[in-house]
Amino acid sequence: MSEFPDVPYVINTSEGDVVKEIYEPCLSWAKRYDRGVGYFTSGWLKENAKGMSRFAENNGKARWITSPILEERDLEAIMKNDVFNNQKLEEILVLSLNEIEHELERNTLNALAWLIYDGIIEFKFAIPMNKLSGDFHDKFGIFYDGLENKIAFSGSINDSTKGFTNYESIRIFTTEHEVMESYVEYEVNRFNKIWNDADLNLKIYDIPTAIKEKIFKLRKSERPYTLTPSICKKDKWEHQKNAEDIFVDKKTGILAMATGTGKTRTAINIITRLIKENEIKKIIITVSGTDLLDQWCKEIRKNTSLKVYRYYESNKELANFLYDPNSAVLIVSRSSFLVDTLKFTKKKLKDNSLIIFDEVHGLGAEQFVNSLGGKISGFKYRLGLSATPERDYDEEGNIFIKEEIGDVIYEFSLEDAIKKRDFVRIRLYSA
Repeated sequence: MSEFPDVPYVINTSEGDVVKEIYEPCLSWAKRYDRGVGYFTSGWLKENAKGMSRFAENNGKARWITSPILEERDLEAIMKNDVFNNQKLEEILVLSLNEIEHELERNTLNALAWLIYDGIIEFKFAIPMNKLSGDFHDKFGIFYDGLENKIAFSGSINDSTKGFTNYESIRIFTTEHEVMESYVEYEVNRFNKIWNDADLNLKIYDIPTAIKEKIFKLRKSERPYTLTPSICKKDKWEHQKNAEDIFVDKKTGILAMATGTGKTRTAINIITRLIKENEIKKIIITVSGTDLLDQWCKEIRKNTSLKVYRYYESNKELANFLYDPNSAVLIVSRSSFLVDTLKFTKKKLKDNSLIIFDEVHGLGAEQFVNSLGGKISGFKYRLGLSATPERDYDEEGNIFIKEEIGDVIYEFSLEDAIKKRDFVRIRLYSA
């Protein structure tokens, strides 16, 4: 467990230095940073050059949700007609980009362009809809250390140079103290819900490709920070996108991906995509072992806004999962409760569900071959995950897996990863 940075729990701009006391130590500590803020300019980047440089060198990844700069007539059109496509967003962002280019110092502009190019910063834009109007005006953020430690904050300060000269205040909460954990998790879940376009009263837009290309062209010199070889290539996670595309096309099959190359992340991307495309509503994820089951719960909660139900050990939440009218995930023990789960979900869920078998080679064990034959193959989407899907000296088990889940449809070995020089450490979840 990494040590938390020494930060105050309350700070204001009159009595403290937000950059030196909050942003700099937290960015130097963090591997991930999520920020929802009403207003962002690259002046913030200029003020936080030191912290962001360390964040970049740490292979950090930041996600910003902010408001596009809309004229009144644009906002009126959105509210009246619910029409706001990428072409319109692109027109607005071109104007904003031109203003930024003229107003910013060259070094700051270059830094912003490189950070976006390297995927260290990713932006999305939020526009209030339905019962809301006006701007996305909230201001909150979460720092993650790459393990289980988090620091959340909220306050009045925008991400701009002026934000540091106004009278503003921030309150900080960390998972270091148990009493604060529920607040931190609330902010984590709220950010993920907005980021995944799951808030009914906000519409989320990505930066159009054309705008990204214009930003990339603003790089005028070398990177103002140092990258490790692991993220110098733009296609670091290209294999995950390839695996995702292949599975969505085929609907069934096994992804044979080496440990540490992102099986979990790929599966979560598939879940998010299929839900967004209205292809599925329910997801069942099954594996053996409490540690892996708990890990899946944490990753789904951290990276999606979906409700997670558990069916393992003393957690018996199958009925709650089945009768939840919303999209939801059930994490179920393969060794203890999978047979019961498939018995009750056989007719109810097959047409609108995805079932995921982690460590899918374990499904070929004799107990499952005898009890689950024909009970899996009817699901519309069936995904197997394993670094080593083939069972040694067990032809019957391998045939069963193929009949129920499908063939290996994508392979990415550790040798492939080493050739790309993408992975500097092996871990269950890579993102």
